Amino acid sequence: MKNYRWHCDRFSRICLSTLVILIGCHGLSFADDPKGPVGVIGLGGQDDNEAVVKLSQAAYLALKASHRVDVLAPQELIERLGGQAQHDHQKADLDRLQGLFKQGYLQSYSFEYRKAITSLTKVLSGLRYLLPNQVRWDLFIKTNIFMGIAFVGLKDEQGCLRSFAAVLRTRPEMDLARRDYSPKTIKLWKKAKQRLRALQKGKLVVETEPAGAAVYLDGIQVGTTPLIGDFYYGRYHLHVQHATVGDASRWIEIGKSAARLRLQLSFEGALSLTQAQPVLKIPKGVKTLPQQWWPWLGARLGVRYLITVALVTDQNRKQLVASLVDLERGRRVREGWVEQTHSAPSGLRSSIGDLMDFLITGQAGANLKVTSVQPGSKDPGFKDMLVPPLPIEYKVHPWYRRWWPYATAGSVVLAGAVGAHLASESYTQSASQAVTENDINRNERLADVWLGVAITGYALAAGLVITGVFLDITFKPSEVSGGPAAGIVPLVGPDTFGFGLNGVF
Repeated sequence: MKNYRWHCDRFSRICLSTLVILIGCHGLSFADDPKGPVGVIGLGGQDDNEAVVKLSQAAYLALKASHRVDVLAPQELIERLGGQAQHDHQKADLDRLQGLFKQGYLQSYSFEYRKAITSLTKVLSGLRYLLPNQVRWDLFIKTNIFMGIAFVGLKDEQGCLRSFAAVLRTRPEMDLARRDYSPKTIKLWKKAKQRLRALQKGKLVVETEPAGAAVYLDGIQVGTTPLIGDFYYGRYHLHVQHATVGDASRWIEIGKSAARLRLQLSFEGALSLTQAQPVLKIPKGVKTLPQQWWPWLGARLGVRYLITVALVTDQNRKQLVASLVDLERGRRVREGWVEQTHSAPSGLRSSIGDLMDFLITGQAGANLKVTSVQPGSKDPGFKDMLVPPLPIEYKVHPWYRRWWPYATAGSVVLAGAVGAHLASESYTQSASQAVTENDINRNERLADVWLGVAITGYALAAGLVITGVFLDITFKPSEVSGGPAAGIVPLVGPDTFGFGLNGVF
């Protein structure tokens, strides 16, 4: 019996030591050195976006070349933020697309139908990257009509009806003028209209903060927010526009599951996603970004750490300012800046490289000016336009996917296990001092029972901590609502709840 208690006692001490080590190791994971992928985003004013984009690109390239940390590519950042990544070979302007359409138009009337379809497909692809306006949508309509005509030339009636339906699904009352199109084309257009009525419809729900924004699908206004409507299955360009706050654009897929979208328009309007590097514009009349924007960025990007790059004018001198932001805690980890005195690109690249190394490692070079970050302190060195110095609450993780509820429960169980262990030691001591055999057996039996309770408590506490750590580090933002429908991911902030799109471009 004594040998059994000795082994149990050793096992309980091992469990306790392991639990302490687990808690300590998890505590180290909250150090300020960035772990996992890091994003780079520019913070721009109203007039310096182009310069901020170039500096953000240089910062990204410096981080990528250093191999010190995983850094997200600009294209992936733009897509996670809800934009359409632009690749060099896909960039298009309206004049070029109009020229390409004219080429497809002439090819269709020259009986070169396959070449016409190739040219017109390039036009439709290029239109994705243009800002929504009436000229863009007029070109969209003409391109789909002549795409249908080219399909007719190839005796592909189904392809023709699909092209016509892409226009008619949001413009069901539109007719073709007899003076512009052949009788056969007009007949197929009417057939596409009749066929459209038999197609299935899905639900679209759009909410905005503030409400009252106009909602456009493929260039046609379909209502104002809050909007609940039924639309034909398919992929649409959705544009939301508010008269005073701003606008936002998305590509959405309407199908069996309801497509739901909620947008904070002031935040959406500040995101500039049509350039090579994402830029977040600072609202007019303020120097600091609203606090709730940072956890929204964390929810949308799915990363904890973000590097911001900005240009600040201080006493007529331009400074390149960069900060490492912990999006989960809502504060700057490190911040530094360099004077913009380098005229040669190589000198500027060297300064940006030194700045990025400092943000990642905490080791500052001689030419850097560094801000010592103390959250909540009144540090005059902070650039007010960058990141709010006070910690803010981050609500991307639901409570059941955070480590602390499990650690708290584990601590309570651990306290009970320690108490049971002390009770076992007390009964063991009493057994050694007992006089009668009955007292000895009773105290030894109670010591064994309490030791078993202690071992169970240690194991349960360790299991709770391990479970909490695992659920915390494996959490993805898309899990907030159990998985998004139609590529829509939750966007959660301290004061509001919303959605963004993910993986639909």
